Amino acid sequence: MATDGSDHGKKNALVAIFGLLPHQSNHRRVIAAGAIPLLKEQLKSCSREDIASDCLAVLSCLAENCEGAAVILRTGVLCIVAGILNSSTSRVGRENCINLLLNICKNGGTGAVSHLAESTSLMTSLYSLLSEGTSRASKKASSLIRILQDYSEKRSRNQPPHIFLQELYVPAW
Repeated sequence: MATDGSDHGKKNALVAIFGLLPHQSNHRRVIAAGAIPLLKEQLKSCSREDIASDCLAVLSCLAENCEGAAVILRTGVLCIVAGILNSSTSRVGRENCINLLLNICKNGGTGAVSHLAESTSLMTSLYSLLSEGTSRASKKASSLIRILQDYSEKRSRNQPPHIFLQELYVPAW
């Protein structure tokens, strides 16, 4: 992927990668080529919402399987995604954030859900999408809220109270 160069070149690289992803066999190749850390760097340094949205779309596709979700979790992309969700004015960008987070929850295991459930700012953004987002984003936000609430309820029932209270004071991100 083009990390240096023009925005047009970056956009073309993202479109090319996205074009490979409908074929599941290409997911492993894209991951092995080191695309996820590069996408993370693009998200951190990008000033254009359309390029950030395209990065999120690629990451969301890669998170559709367990291997992609695991690499995304290891690279620390979720902190950046939560920040974008909180600050983005782009409806497409916010929808891509939700789609990525939903795929991470579905394919990243309990650790991913646990990490997301601890973020109060994420829940605030999800609730705002219920009323302000597109119908598709609203449905995905509702699904993600349900997953996070179910996890929190199960966790609170399965843990001794003193452990649960200690975890309340751990910073989310």
